[in-house]
Amino acid sequence: MPAALFRRQLLSVEDIVTSYQQLLQELWNLNPRLQILFTVSPVRHRKDGLVANQRSKAILIESVHRLLEWRPEQLNYFPAFEIMIDELRDYRFYTADMLHPSDWAVDYVFKRFTSWACSPDCLTALQKIAVLQSLLSHRPLLPESQSSERSYQKATELKLELQQRYGIEPAFWDTTAQSGWQ
Repeated sequence: MPAALFRRQLLSVEDIVTSYQQLLQELWNLNPRLQILFTVSPVRHRKDGLVANQRSKAILIESVHRLLEWRPEQLNYFPAFEIMIDELRDYRFYTADMLHPSDWAVDYVFKRFTSWACSPDCLTALQKIAVLQSLLSHRPLLPESQSSERSYQKATELKLELQQRYGIEPAFWDTTAQSGWQ
């Protein structure tokens, strides 16, 4: 929808907490075991100015922490914003626009997230998916060569393993792969 249809307003911590408490309670009525993960985006929004950006991030962070105090057993917080601001505080970790995290920073935050949120088995699956995506995105110069055939065979074996062991459906690869092998 066009931005003109929206009214920009800085909500208070109380407004956010009250709204989310109602929403979360409705979700838990549908699924009492549901776990929710919050994070605050590390992307800077300069449109309203950097002070307004920091202020809105501070309100979001305080709101999330109040919600965590309310239901700590079902709510979690991953500090993506804090990792960018505190651990990767140098501007070399941002893209040229100085607003968005660089690819390296995204990888760093993702690794921190997976080490925090994933079991060892999940981490193994992620590593195998990364290998498969690398194989699938490769465009062989000589598709009929033995090297290409070995890569194709390895990709096929990894697809089958991921499907059998982790239940990842073949349709997933059709939307993520860019190679002609799919």
